[in-house]
Amino acid sequence: MIAIGDSHTWVFKSRCDIYHILNPTAHNIRKHDAAIRNVLRKGEEILFSFGEIDCRIHFYRQSVKQDVEIITLMHDTINRYTNYVYELMQDGYDIYVLSVPPAGTQNNHFKYKDYAPYSHRKLINFMFNMELEHICILKNIHYIDYYFKVCDGKMGRRVDYVEDDVHLNSKVADVVMEIMKNEKGKY
Repeated sequence: MIAIGDSHTWVFKSRCDIYHILNPTAHNIRKHDAAIRNVLRKGEEILFSFGEIDCRIHFYRQSVKQDVEIITLMHDTINRYTNYVYELMQDGYDIYVLSVPPAGTQNNHFKYKDYAPYSHRKLINFMFNMELEHICILKNIHYIDYYFKVCDGKMGRRVDYVEDDVHLNSKVADVVMEIMKNEKGKY
């Protein structure tokens, strides 16, 4: 097994090979195509972790900047992301798309002009996962939704899964592996 994507792949470091791409977005995943294809291995399960940066930073910011609804931007990003995954699957790769985690509590660390408040980021992550799951089902892409397993009752992160103000801890790997084990017969 290999996990490819953003820094949220780190939770799998004791479970599988990791290929961390520095600050990738689901929206621009094709920019990393050569690097991704270089580490893909046929016959092996491949976890894709992309979208958290889009949710935390870009959807709200671009919505304000472009005067476009967040859901419109989200739909475009998810289609770009899942079209790419679908193409890789057509090439014979066994890819599992991971949900994004519940929103972290990080403040505007990078000092962006338009940075969504925490309450908005929680909703953005939730909406992204719902839309991502829907599109994955339509395209017959393996989707692993661990969001609800690590989410508290207020769309935040359960304390026992928190690593820092953005990331979850390695317990998430156990959750994902259990979901994958239960889902295998469904695909």
